[in-house]
Amino acid sequence: MPSVEFVTKCPKNVNRIFEKCYEEELQEDSDTLQHLYLQGRGMWMYVDRALVGETIGIAPSRAPEPVEDTKPWAKEENNKSCLYIWTTTILPQHQGRGFAKLLCAYYAGYMKALGFQLLIGHATSDSMRGIRAWMGADFTVEHDNWRGSKKKAVFYVQNL
Repeated sequence: MPSVEFVTKCPKNVNRIFEKCYEEELQEDSDTLQHLYLQGRGMWMYVDRALVGETIGIAPSRAPEPVEDTKPWAKEENNKSCLYIWTTTILPQHQGRGFAKLLCAYYAGYMKALGFQLLIGHATSDSMRGIRAWMGADFTVEHDNWRGSKKKAVFYVQNL
């Protein structure tokens, strides 16, 4: 049985390892990544001591760039109750084994224990839409060509 570990401190040398999993249009620049690591609430998953995945949520008012669908939550007063899930990524060699579901569920439980009540975000893959649906999320707005990519993004709201 594999050993699974979750850490909330950004591992050294993560830099752009997860960005390579995305189309160029969806890759973040170094300044945005630095902002997310410092202002967001990240979690990294290891399986048998190998880095497998990451997820980072950030208060909508602190997002590195405005996200239209998050406007109702982008007030300072919501910073302790709502997180916008900026990214959830499983490295390609570890995909298809249920790790994204485990990471999302653990992250949600951890954030709920810290007092957060709501996760919001944009799911850009069928698998992430399925995981968010499994977790009870409601889906609202759909966006084609998300941030200039070929991806369709569906906005979700998930109560914790």
